[in-house]
Amino acid sequence: MKFVELKKSLVGELKNAYVLYGSDNFLLNYAYGLIKNACNLKFEELNLVVFNDEIINFTNVVNALNTMPMFCDHKLVYVNMEFKNNPTQNINDLVDYFNNINKTSVLVINAGENSQELSKINKFAEFVDCGKLNEKIIAGFVNNDLKQFNKTINMDALQTLILYCVSDLTNINSEIKKLVSYVGDRSVIEKSDVELIVNKTLEFQVYEITDALSKKNAEKVYALISEMKNKKDGIKGILPLIFNYFRRLMHISLNKNLTNVELAKLLNIKEFAVQMSLTQVRNFTKKQLKSICDLCSELDYKIKIGDVGYDYAIEYLILFILNN
Repeated sequence: MKFVELKKSLVGELKNAYVLYGSDNFLLNYAYGLIKNACNLKFEELNLVVFNDEIINFTNVVNALNTMPMFCDHKLVYVNMEFKNNPTQNINDLVDYFNNINKTSVLVINAGENSQELSKINKFAEFVDCGKLNEKIIAGFVNNDLKQFNKTINMDALQTLILYCVSDLTNINSEIKKLVSYVGDRSVIEKSDVELIVNKTLEFQVYEITDALSKKNAEKVYALISEMKNKKDGIKGILPLIFNYFRRLMHISLNKNLTNVELAKLLNIKEFAVQMSLTQVRNFTKKQLKSICDLCSELDYKIKIGDVGYDYAIEYLILFILNN
């Protein structure tokens, strides 16, 4: 189920188990809020159980699910795995639970990007995709947020905001607060406000650099690199991402027969990232991308053994791409 389908589904039927997954923290928390509201909890201290431990032990989760609600129709058990890198324990206990569930309990697991750990309960739980949304739906969220401040945003500004934040509502929500504060008494947020105030995500900065490289726009490339060097982590943080980005472009170029959904699954990225990459792939031949990726691997190795520094590697890579 896509996130946009969740609200409507909750009106018809509240299921006994949901797994929320995806990269957008705002949507993950929003989806949890929708399910929690649908449960219509009373006396939360008795009927809401939250597991936020470093390691999630599903034996304890099942024990909570098997207890009855108090003075309420439902008990809600919330498991937060969003930021957990550690493996879970006793997942089979949860699988066994679904053979004889407590119908008054509702389980919500916030899996973040760790949903693969929950593959054993695919057929028992409703999986809700909280990945990045399309521009139209994001625009609805933004406009609703701005209404409470009596503000609006013009289309150019909105599109720029979405690009800078690579469609991530967590970042967009944070940047809206800054924009509202910046414009003060003005009622309309304009593109120039976004360009001045909004922080570009690292993913978008990588996209900007690779896009300028694909168009052989040397002036813009060096302006962007200079801007990166003035930041805290400088080139050191962005160089591995540029390497990975060109590897992605090569794989997309070699698999043009696949759909965006299939490419996203193959590369373990979002469809949005595939769409952004497709516009750049057209500017390179397969041979060029193979040469760039080979050079990236060579430079990466030389950096690790101390033969070259980050600044030299990025300069060499840029010159190679611009001149080939």
